[in-house]
Amino acid sequence: MSILSLPPRVGEPGSIQVVMLIYPGVTQLDFTGPLEAFQRVREIRVRLVWKSLDPVTCATLSPDPFRVLP
Repeated sequence: MSILSLPPRVGEPGSIQVVMLIYPGVTQLDFTGPLEAFQRVREIRVRLVWKSLDPVTCATLSPDPFRVLP
């Protein structure tokens, strides 16, 4: 027996899903800018993804790397 889960209706929180691919060397502003804008719309749920759950190192000029968890 399986339980069927229907997707949320348009207009409900999380009814639109945006998946953003992050990868080693990504410029942090390239995903945090759109992420900030998307999070202002309650219907949109954003996911950051990479091929593993390991921290992803962003491009940086500083000696201390900036890492993001997918």
